[in-house]
Amino acid sequence: MKVGYIHFYGLGDNIFALEPLFALKAIFNCEVIVFGNAIMKNLLLHCDFVDFVHDIQGDIASHIDLFNSYNLDYAILTNCKRCYLYPLQASNVKTIITTTKIPSLFSMRCKTIPIHLLPKYRNMTRYEQGLSYVRKINPKLFDTKIKTICLNNAKVKTTQEQKEKVKSFIANHAKTRGGGGNSKLILINPFSHTATHTLPLESYIEIIAHISNMQNCIPIVATYPQIHDYFLEALSTWKNETKQEISNLIIFQNDDDILNLAALIEQMDYVISPSTGTIHLASNLGVPTIGLFSAYDTKKWGTKSKQYVILPYEKTQMNENDIQQAITQTLHILQENIKN
Repeated sequence: MKVGYIHFYGLGDNIFALEPLFALKAIFNCEVIVFGNAIMKNLLLHCDFVDFVHDIQGDIASHIDLFNSYNLDYAILTNCKRCYLYPLQASNVKTIITTTKIPSLFSMRCKTIPIHLLPKYRNMTRYEQGLSYVRKINPKLFDTKIKTICLNNAKVKTTQEQKEKVKSFIANHAKTRGGGGNSKLILINPFSHTATHTLPLESYIEIIAHISNMQNCIPIVATYPQIHDYFLEALSTWKNETKQEISNLIIFQNDDDILNLAALIEQMDYVISPSTGTIHLASNLGVPTIGLFSAYDTKKWGTKSKQYVILPYEKTQMNENDIQQAITQTLHILQENIKN
């Protein structure tokens, strides 16, 4: 059996697809072909539970020949927009599994799941919704086997070279910043494109400064090309305004390779972040997390650690008291974790 999985989103949403992909391979022992984007291709580069990964850049219509070349028995389409469904129906895919919408509901080739219609599905986490597509292939077999597989094995894989490079980077920088071998490495991620509920950048820098003053703790920030200079400018402004230094802060300047970030996260003791790809990557890798989340995101986009600071308002509506409470709660949760 050959199953195509069509999914092209941002980092966090792509990470939530790993468990369904792992379940596909483990339960049905099928050939798994992923049609995604560059981020998905990067994430799955070393994962052995998928057979082929193609970056189709969100364009199904231009890749019909590619779809046809696989003679797919099933295609799981996680986004049932007309611009995706109609071209896919022009391919030779035998059965399309997707959400229940009018175009899919009345298609003889579609098996649909009412994810947006029934409370049972609306209340599911993103992981559970993803697994519901896989279940649709053969519900009886799925229900029998899902209890026998370990979904924690659906992890992003990094190479030994990437691991060693990150270990060397941390060891060299920790040594020059006075960190010992017993230091806790805390990754603080202030960056998010999509999270409405988060803190201003200067508030994350304040959290970093507090962590810097904790015994045996080293704060780390991972930047990437688009925000590296922006972060350095904000950090410089904060230092000038507060007359403080953060002497043991390590800045990991990444390129656009998600697997370098994954290799860094694997070495962390804790990750602090809003609801965005970085924290979901940490959760996937089994690293303890503290999420600065909206109450809604704890249910739909929850982490395995289930440790949250609930932000009551969107960033633009947070007043100084709200922000300081969030900072205090974040530091308290971290300190309690370190003590234990």
